[in-house]
Amino acid sequence: MTREIVTAEALQEWITAQLNLIEGCEKCSLGGIVPLQEPDSDGCNWSDGAIVNTAHVPVDYFRPHLISIMIDARARFNIA
Repeated sequence: MTREIVTAEALQEWITAQLNLIEGCEKCSLGGIVPLQEPDSDGCNWSDGAIVNTAHVPVDYFRPHLISIMIDARARFNIA
């Protein structure tokens, strides 16, 4: 699968926008994208580790949503 190449900032904004679509997570935001030195075994060049401003949303609530969003994003995007 060919990934779309985007800036780290654009990817951060995309992930935050997807997270904001989840009821209760409208004010959550991703803190940044961490590039990898080399693409991983799947060909993705950024880390799925994330710092999230939870806006006081319980981790147990937003985490499954964030994991799903990150899986989708890592399959779709690489950073420039």
